[in-house]
Amino acid sequence: MPYTEIKEKNGKKYYYRVRSIRKNGKVSKQRIYLGANLGKQQISKKELEADKELMYLNNLLNGKEIKELEKIKEKYKKQPKEGFENRYEVFTSDFTYNSTAIEGNTLTLQETAQLLFEGLTPRRSMREVNEVLNHKNAFDFILNYKGDITKKFICELHKILVKDTLKDDLKNQIGCFRNIQVYIRGTNWLPPKPEEVC
Repeated sequence: MPYTEIKEKNGKKYYYRVRSIRKNGKVSKQRIYLGANLGKQQISKKELEADKELMYLNNLLNGKEIKELEKIKEKYKKQPKEGFENRYEVFTSDFTYNSTAIEGNTLTLQETAQLLFEGLTPRRSMREVNEVLNHKNAFDFILNYKGDITKKFICELHKILVKDTLKDDLKNQIGCFRNIQVYIRGTNWLPPKPEEVC
């Protein structure tokens, strides 16, 4: 559970929101700077904002779901290392194909696999090609990431996913939570309003 830490220096009070993290038997701390010489209302507001970032995963998953993810992780750790590369290519191709197809990408599963692992570029728009390459890059980023899931992490993922795919008028949306309303063609369902996203 996060708590507020106060450090005094040269007559000023500096406030930090802190969360202790236990990993492999060691404890480390994640800190977010709140500000200096803050009033009670300012502190409360900034604590809430910091807690959203510090406890992001806990807001998404309950204890049972987190334990289930740990079981899945342990199961896959036991698979032989010799077949890892093949499993990685098959899963990444399938995952990328399905994820980008949902967004309207027209590359086939075979074209997706060939683009990702053989360097064969299909005759499609550069936007579609970049969507597929970016998806794999984002997935690799996740696999190599060792920190907690935070807003900063999500914004970095967004930068990777949309690189060289957005129209010029949307480039100000890269790497941040959107501040415009989005729509989905072919459906009456309206996605959440910008203020409901973060």
